[in-house]
Amino acid sequence: AMRAELAEQLPPALELVTYRPLRRAVLRARTADGLRYLKVLRPHVTADLLARHAMLRDAGLPVAAAVLLGDGVVALDALDGRPLAELLAAGEPVSPRVVTDLAARLPAAALGLPRRPSPAERVADHVAAATAVLPDHADDLARLGAGITRLVARADAGPLVPTHGDLNPANLLLADGALVGLLDVDTLGPGRLADDLAGLLGHLSVLPALAPQTYPHVPGVVAEWTRAFDEHADPVALRARAAA
Repeated sequence: AMRAELAEQLPPALELVTYRPLRRAVLRARTADGLRYLKVLRPHVTADLLARHAMLRDAGLPVAAAVLLGDGVVALDALDGRPLAELLAAGEPVSPRVVTDLAARLPAAALGLPRRPSPAERVADHVAAATAVLPDHADDLARLGAGITRLVARADAGPLVPTHGDLNPANLLLADGALVGLLDVDTLGPGRLADDLAGLLGHLSVLPALAPQTYPHVPGVVAEWTRAFDEHADPVALRARAAA
């Protein structure tokens, strides 16, 4: 059905990049104008995605041009740059200011968008999901979840500010040490800066466990970036929310 709908605009060969059942899929396609990505979404959320892309582009941030192709299908131009994860795997130095400068540039208009719960507000859901997969560790997971919840509750996460909502090493594209691409902006909206920074630290911290030979330098980067982020968020809140 996708090929039939897009036959006049895109080649019939489409490569699936990601798929989240009942939520979204991302496909890669080459056109006469170059590489493009297609986001296939529930039709009622496409307008929200287009609005977020336009908001960020108006603010001068490096997000892809987004065009509605069909019912629930948004086409995105490919962006230049290399993912942060790839740079870290190569041992190339990246300043944490890339992230804090981005946070400072997010448009104030994002405060008018719907607010989504952060992982720190969904610890019980994460514990339940982990327990379903690892039932033999139910007691340990319950203790871990309770400890994180206590720390989250006692630490000041700061005021509501514009946030990306899903910072991870794959969503930041860099060239010559500068941010040249920002991906997956579906979650843009009001939130806590501590959550954006902590989310990135959490993603970074698991890379060595997933591929220790690929990411030997990442533990040092996590330590360096955590110290740098301490200047922008409460240290306890930062660590508790990274754990969440």
